[in-house]
Amino acid sequence: GERRTLELALTGRIFPAQEAKQMGLIHEIAPDPLERAAEIAQAVAAFSPATISSGLVFSKEVRGKAWPAAGVIARNMRDEVFRSADFDEGLNAFREKRQPRWPSVRQEER
Repeated sequence: GERRTLELALTGRIFPAQEAKQMGLIHEIAPDPLERAAEIAQAVAAFSPATISSGLVFSKEVRGKAWPAAGVIARNMRDEVFRSADFDEGLNAFREKRQPRWPSVRQEER
């Protein structure tokens, strides 16, 4: 909370990873952080870039909004994603049991 943040800012106290996790500053502790970061990056890279981008925009737009307003934003974002070429490709790839070839990825990036 605010008091904990103030304490850490004023004291500059160094604390162990387990305490950082308990405070909610980090989600997990990994024996090899670089290896874990690479695993996460690889998992995220497999998803549609356009959909990842929409998710990031959504998280920013709903911050601080009441539930009804956030719901409207969510429905609009969902409709936009469902109309995308990446959504169609994801469904087709799933049905055909193959890896998707996201239209939002430029050919030279593949």
